[in-house]
Amino acid sequence: MLRPRRRWLPALVAVLCLGVGWTGPPAGAQDAPVAPAPSAATVPAVGAPGSTSRIELVAASTRDGWSYVQLRNRAYPCAIGGYSTFTIATRVGTPADAVRPLWVYMHGGGFGHFDAQGQKQPPDSWNMHEEDADRQIRYLTRGHSTDGGIMASVRADPAGYRMLGVSMCGHDGYGGPDVADPNNPHLTPDGRPRTVNGLYATKAAVAFALRFGPTDDIVVHGTSAGSFGAWHVAWALEEQGLAPTAVVADSGIFADAFTGWAEGQPGCGDPDAEGTEIFRRRLHPAIVDPANRPARLVADGRLSSPVLDVWTPRDPIWCGDRPVRCPVEDGPDAMLGANACMHEGVRRAIAAQGPGSRSRSMELCVDDPATPGDCDQHAPADSNSDVNTNPAHPPRFRRAIMDWVRARLGDDGTAPVADRTPGHSFATAAVTDLLGRTDLRRAEAVALALAAGDTKTAVLGRLTRGPEWLSAIVQDLYRSTLGREGTAADVAFWVRELASGRRTVARVAASFYASAEYVGAVGGTPEAWVGDLYDAILGRPADAAGVAYWVDQVARTNRPSVAHRFFQSAESVAARVDGLYGKLLARPASASDVDYWGPRVKAEGDLALAVSLARSDEYQRRSEARFP
Repeated sequence: MLRPRRRWLPALVAVLCLGVGWTGPPAGAQDAPVAPAPSAATVPAVGAPGSTSRIELVAASTRDGWSYVQLRNRAYPCAIGGYSTFTIATRVGTPADAVRPLWVYMHGGGFGHFDAQGQKQPPDSWNMHEEDADRQIRYLTRGHSTDGGIMASVRADPAGYRMLGVSMCGHDGYGGPDVADPNNPHLTPDGRPRTVNGLYATKAAVAFALRFGPTDDIVVHGTSAGSFGAWHVAWALEEQGLAPTAVVADSGIFADAFTGWAEGQPGCGDPDAEGTEIFRRRLHPAIVDPANRPARLVADGRLSSPVLDVWTPRDPIWCGDRPVRCPVEDGPDAMLGANACMHEGVRRAIAAQGPGSRSRSMELCVDDPATPGDCDQHAPADSNSDVNTNPAHPPRFRRAIMDWVRARLGDDGTAPVADRTPGHSFATAAVTDLLGRTDLRRAEAVALALAAGDTKTAVLGRLTRGPEWLSAIVQDLYRSTLGREGTAADVAFWVRELASGRRTVARVAASFYASAEYVGAVGGTPEAWVGDLYDAILGRPADAAGVAYWVDQVARTNRPSVAHRFFQSAESVAARVDGLYGKLLARPASASDVDYWGPRVKAEGDLALAVSLARSDEYQRRSEARFP
């Protein structure tokens, strides 16, 4: 586990006191010029999305059965050098359109700032530079541990997670509000001040991952400093409409419980008041607002995502179990151990939800192997230990954590967040209509992609060009032309042709109608075949002159060419336009609709019409009426 050096523990403890009641530096502290604190009026709202417009590919690799794609977001510079990066991991062999839950891993590494002289503090800070792919892959493989920790369980879980590893290159606990970094002397390559932006850089990475692959559930997991960040990142995602399915916070909470007692505690040292104030100014003002501390968010239901708060009572990073007078809301102060005090507000908020609460406060007794027997493992879920001796929780606590998360994945439809936003209504209707069946997981993935900033055109394009929709088109052609199901290999061939753009639906349909199997089934002669095309494609009987003309065309060209001309005739196109109107808008196409769409369907294909109808205001209104 990476930990700050002991000489910086006082400043780190002071940073944890940000929540409520901080009254400034102690008497006699040296005054230092500090950039003004950002106000709510000068920063984006907590629920504002992160910017994804400047994301670029850095590297792609495959290791140990996983594919990794690292990306860089040039909208968010690191504190000293480079930009925010993130890595998306997918198990090799996972279909591109497979709906999977997303596990977001936020690593630790303490907190930092720049002092009044522009020097980084602590001096050995390493979380202020761009993270490379190797480091992020290492985190996604084993977190901070050597035996894999909880990340080994995530990788092996049958849920088949996609994983997202995000950087903290502002050393800001994932809480920076995207404003100029106080006292930071470093500039971007184009001469601009570097910003502190961890909150929005993280949200941008999550939004990109939701559009990278269909995702029905988001698990936010933070360890050590990342645990502090997990609370406000989860809240900010929920404010954006991307409520996590579960939050696993491993060891830390920004809590007002520390206020007033850290100073002068034996063994904790005197807090660095100047550093605390500067760091406070590096965070989004909503995060340091007492009204938004995690315990209050949970109690008020503003963080409605279920949370699992994992901690040990003697974690030395947070002053162990040293007795402190712990402020208790709506009651007298209580004497508690330091770590118990940090977690007490959240513990009480969860307890107040009653036995039916899906959240848990998991106080573990897990020993650091270097000092066994005293329940002192920092960030236990991310450690090499997997033995808990607190009888209130299972001995194999990693399994218990994964079981809890798996239960949350099964909570779809029961969460207190609104399941039926207009986006959900549209997503459910589109999936039902385009795939021909109800698929709640895929509908949830479409709704999340839309909430993450994707467009209807983009998500509909993926649906109409995805293997499932294209397979349905191909199988329908097999049934309607050959009267049988296509084999898996044959269907896969035609799907590849459609997905690659090598053939349109019209060309594929023409191939079926022109096949020897189809011709043989309708009589085997050119005359019989042409006569059947009139009935099958145009929906009317053939006339003698027409049959003679088209038989001659077969002789002059070939059957696929003739079948394609039938399929693309004005009569056939009009019928297909009318059919799509009926399927998606539940009404016939008007004459003007056919006049407008007929030429476009011939030029752009049937899928273009399906996308245009499904992204219309009329379809949205019908979706909300069907799936309120």
